[in-house]
Amino acid sequence: RRVHGGIFWNIVCSMASPAPSPDVVNIRFLMIDNYVIQRVFPPNTTVLEIKSSLSKSWPAEKAPGPQPQLIRIIYSGKILENETRLDQTNAAVGTTWVTMHLSIIPSGQATKPAPKAEPPTPAKQHRQCCAIL
Repeated sequence: RRVHGGIFWNIVCSMASPAPSPDVVNIRFLMIDNYVIQRVFPPNTTVLEIKSSLSKSWPAEKAPGPQPQLIRIIYSGKILENETRLDQTNAAVGTTWVTMHLSIIPSGQATKPAPKAEPPTPAKQHRQCCAIL
């Protein structure tokens, strides 16, 4: 297994992780096939900037790099929105590696919005009544 490190695109061919850098967020992206990509970003970096960086420097041994809009980053059980900055996610700065999950949306599903739940109409509401005789 290969581990890719930092913005500087150092490739570390071992299971050991480089020492975390201070004053930055050290992120270990874990993909569904257990492939790990490690990057280092300033705390004010947005999720969209991270996606763009990952897309541009996608590992050669993986399939061609996806477009940024097809990358989904999940942290603490939540899909991170493009406008969110790392410092808004409560990710630890400097001392440890933060694990975020990385998933790729199939290209045919990227433009389909998620269905929204409609509020019940009066005809669909369940009504209860009680009759005392």
